[in-house]
Amino acid sequence: MKITIPKYCYILALLMSILVQGCGRGGPEIDKIVLAKDPSFGQTIEKRNSLRREIETKRAEFLKKDAAAEIAISDLKHRRVKLKREYVQKEEKIKHQLDPEKRQLERDIRVLEREFKRKNEEIQEVDRDIKEINSLIKKKEVLSLTPEEIRTWNSRVSVLVKKKDKVMEEEKKLKEELEITKLKVKVLEI
Repeated sequence: MKITIPKYCYILALLMSILVQGCGRGGPEIDKIVLAKDPSFGQTIEKRNSLRREIETKRAEFLKKDAAAEIAISDLKHRRVKLKREYVQKEEKIKHQLDPEKRQLERDIRVLEREFKRKNEEIQEVDRDIKEINSLIKKKEVLSLTPEEIRTWNSRVSVLVKKKDKVMEEEKKLKEELEITKLKVKVLEI
């Protein structure tokens, strides 16, 4: 008595074998099963094997070229870091070429600021003197000031007002010079 296995059992065995081997790639066991049922499929399997070998060859070529490219990329990155470091050093060297001029301008600013402050103090001092004399003149009856003394004090106020105007003009010029000098420092920024 001959036992026959239904066709669906072969198909089921084939599917199980594919699942065990992995999707899409037949192994030698699957090849044997297929060839046992269809020997003419051998040429197609041979073609598949040839294509697999070609793919593996191309993959090996790719991996070799990819490794060379990675080395080249790494070399370029190191070269870029070196170039950037050299650039930064050169840039700093160039920027420092104006340092003497900047230091001189900063010294000038300090001198001008001191002079400006001195002029401002001088103006305040003259203002105090004017205020004191005006206060004194207002009390002329109490102090029994003579017309000659009042003229002298008024003359003194007039001299002080002229002095104040002169000092204020000097202060104004100093302020302008100070502002221009500060702008010069900004202009020298690179």
